[in-house]
This record gives sequence, C-alpha cells and structure tokens, in this order.
Amino acid sequence: MRAGIHIGSLTGWLGATTPMHDLGYTALRMWNTGTTWKRLETSQDTWAAGAVARLNDNARIISAAGKGVLFTLGQPPGWASDTTPDADNSYNPAPPTTDADWVDYLGYVVARLPLGSAYELWNEIDLTSYWDGATARLIELHDLAYDTIKALDPTATFVSASVSSDPNALVAYLDGIAATDVVGVHCYIHPNQPEATIQYLRWVRAVAQRCGFGDKPIWDTESGWGYYKLNGSNVVSSDSERLYTDTNCMAQPLACAYVARWLLAHQIGRTDAAYWYGMDFSYSIRFVTDLDNPVTTTDAAAAYRYWVQFLAGATLSRFRQVPPLYSVDWSKNGASGRIYWCRDDVTQNVDLSGFTSGVDVLGASITLSASYSVTHSPVIVTR
Repeated sequence: MRAGIHIGSLTGWLGATTPMHDLGYTALRMWNTGTTWKRLETSQDTWAAGAVARLNDNARIISAAGKGVLFTLGQPPGWASDTTPDADNSYNPAPPTTDADWVDYLGYVVARLPLGSAYELWNEIDLTSYWDGATARLIELHDLAYDTIKALDPTATFVSASVSSDPNALVAYLDGIAATDVVGVHCYIHPNQPEATIQYLRWVRAVAQRCGFGDKPIWDTESGWGYYKLNGSNVVSSDSERLYTDTNCMAQPLACAYVARWLLAHQIGRTDAAYWYGMDFSYSIRFVTDLDNPVTTTDAAAAYRYWVQFLAGATLSRFRQVPPLYSVDWSKNGASGRIYWCRDDVTQNVDLSGFTSGVDVLGASITLSASYSVTHSPVIVTR
C-alpha cells in the first residue's frame, strides 16, 4: 500500500514552514497548499506570482525528497465560472464554463509538475462547498482532463474525483466516464473507530465494480479524525464544533492507536494508497507538537512511521473480529505472526505464550504471557 500524507505549509503557506519530517510516506497530496486554480490564475492568462511560486516550490521540494506528487485539480477562479466565489478562500465549487479555459489550466499545471505525477480530478464532489455543478458536466471535465493530461504526460496517473463520505455519490459519475487509472475516495468515517474503514472500503469496491472499474486501484486520497468519541461521548461532535484547539486533540496514547489502526484498516480493506490528513493541520490527531513551530513531531507521528515501515511489504490475512477483539495474521520476509487489538475502552485477555516475541504500538518490546491484556492499542507478536 502506498502511504501518502498532506503537508500544507512546506513553503510557509499556513504560517510557519513545515519540515518534511520523513515518516516513511512515499507521496504527498497537494491540497490546502494555496495552489488551487482559483489561487493560480487570477484573470485569464494572468498567473499569480505567489501561487505559482508555491506550486513550483512544493513540486521541487517533494521531488527532491524522492516522493510522488498527487495534485488535486479544480476550484476555478470566478472569471472562468458562472459564480463569484469567496475571495478569502481557495475554493469555488462551480465548474468552468468553457472547455478551452479548463484545458489551458491543465496544461499550465502539468508543465510545472514532475513527469509521472498523479492528478485527482476534483475534491469531494458530494459536498456543495467543493462541487455544485451537474454530473454531466463533471463527466465532461473528467474525460477532457484524462485525455489532455495523458497526451502531455503518458506516465501520469489519473485519479477520479473523490467523495467525502458517501460512495453512492460516485455511481452516476463513474457510470459516465470513459476511463480512469484509479478510483479516488476519502474515508472519513469519524467519529467512528478506525475499523469502520474496512466496511467503507468494501462498499467503495462494490460501487467501483458496479460501474465497471472493479479492477482499478482504490486510493483514499484524504482522511483522518476531525472529531471522535471517548467513553461513548463525542469529544467534538461536529465539523462546526471542531475548534482546532489543543484541548480537542486526542491524548497521544489513543492517537498512536488510531494511527496504527487506520493503516491496518486500509491494508485489510485492500486500499492501494492512503493519504493521511495531515502533518500540520488542526485535526484531532497531531503529528507536530506546535502548529506555530512545527519542528518537533509527536508520538502519533512515530507510530505512523513505525507502522508504515512494518506494513511495507507485509501480507495481512485472516482478519478476525470476535467482539471486542480484533486480530489479523501477518507475514513478511520469512517471518510471521499476528496483530491483536480491541475496540476503544475495553480489554481482552489473550494467550500469547505460544509466540516468541512481541512489540507495542511504537515498537517497544512487550512481555508475553498466557493472559496478556490486549487493549485498543495494537500489539504485534511473532511466531
């Protein structure tokens, strides 16, 4: 599975400049980086120097680090659409009114990104804050973008438009398009626990199969936890109440567990790529200790690094759920074993005496016993 991430402020877009903090991810999604079409082309054929510099610099930094680029298209400027979008943000959910403007924009972007980059058609088409056009127009834009980008860079990967949380919103769109390399989704299942991702991905796969793209890779190009539950109650109950303050962040032990379980759920659910949101955004799980000085990483970031590295090249099989206990077998490089964890706020005693060694969520050794108390935090045991 390709592990990706979001870093909004590689070039200081959000304030302080965020270091790469190489946590084992192999790709970055350029979204919320101040580089949407609306930011780039302020009037026809007039390209904003600051936004273009961010586009170029993000691409240069990502490429120099040996990472892949996923660029999210769309969000046109007002002059190219039938609306007057809010001047203070990067978004415009209206489609472009002419094909020529769309194709010109595509050419400008592709010329500035590395060969072999990935391109996502549009962000979250099930939310009217990002898309409020007709499905027929979305299909037209998709087919034009696919043909244009492939002509300019045959090595590019084309990703279909994503949805935030409703795969059914993909049906009419996927039914109408001619081709795509990847089916893109966002697996926002919060405030549910990470294992809900597995069923969500099965649902996505069924939709892709129904629309004739069942053989295509599925990429979760953005997900994380904006809000969550603790002891059955919402800590932050809705997007409108997500205050982006430290008081709403998960405690690090729970955050470490959620990061590991997020990665496990994506691999069990047969996702081909998953992009964590994000390194330096104000969600419930933080990868840096201070958003205003993002130089020190958290335990959750260490958990991400450890599990990305462990799962790279690993095969997972025989996923089991016997409430409240989860387990899955693993094999890698001739070694094998099992991973155990529970749902939140419960424990289960498990006989681990038949295994030779084990580690906790951060890779530290654990003492095996015939009655080991498994918690919500995954442990890896080796035969």
